[in-house]
Amino acid sequence: GLMIRPPPCPPPCPGSSGVPMDEAAMCSVQYTPEKCLTIKVVDGEPAEAVLKITNLSPQNIAFKVKTTSPERYLVKPNHGLIRRGRQTEIVIIIVHAKKQDILSETPMRCSDKFLVQSCGIDDELANDLESKTSHEVAETITRLLVKKDKRDLRAKKLPVELLFAKPVGNGSSNNVRPLHKALEATISSPMPGTPEAMFAEIVTLRKKYDDLVAFTVNLTAERDSLSADLANSRSSSPESHSHPLEVKPNKTGLYKKPDGAYSSAFVIALCLISCIAGWCTASSTQTCGG
Repeated sequence: GLMIRPPPCPPPCPGSSGVPMDEAAMCSVQYTPEKCLTIKVVDGEPAEAVLKITNLSPQNIAFKVKTTSPERYLVKPNHGLIRRGRQTEIVIIIVHAKKQDILSETPMRCSDKFLVQSCGIDDELANDLESKTSHEVAETITRLLVKKDKRDLRAKKLPVELLFAKPVGNGSSNNVRPLHKALEATISSPMPGTPEAMFAEIVTLRKKYDDLVAFTVNLTAERDSLSADLANSRSSSPESHSHPLEVKPNKTGLYKKPDGAYSSAFVIALCLISCIAGWCTASSTQTCGG
């Protein structure tokens, strides 16, 4: 009889670590773009790119985004959960200060790279992640990726390509298309109107509330610090609290009027002296006239 040879194993997915793992889990995560991140750097426009991750595997996946130049980029979200059959958009922005440095060094050869690490997780852990705050999710995913076996991890490397162009005028252009995406750290993109979409919105609102509480706590701490500094400055200069017209005792034990203030006796004496001087002057004038 004829022997049927099994089909050869498919090659590893582009950008994966090359370590054998479950084919369905490894090859069913799509990245758009797949080869490199192109960021248009133009003065007066946001320098940003969008990376889409689509989970076509039968598992939920947790991911984390790393870069070789963390001080240059803002990544939203840089970690998260993607349910099976869902897609997540990651916005990568060059911060304004670093963008000006790049423009001043044009032409510039960029060697920055991004790495997307991910692994499959079960429904129980996925539900637990959705109930956590953004900070708690980041810590949990970081610990998870460290503990996971390397054979169960997937890694996608994406180099950065900077594209320099002239600013766009008032008219529209098909060659230059700035990206203006909402910087919302959405975990996935469920269908609107479904219970899952409502739950995802609740989770997003809770994270925004947590961020607002943290911001309020920081403002309160700054206010307390300023109040303490003001109290210390007042206690170090007690003389500054005395009233400018306050009467203080001098060395002889008598009270001394502040500068520019005169007693009523002094004013009366001055008036009497003026009257006497005027009377004497008038008398001498009459004598001389006689």
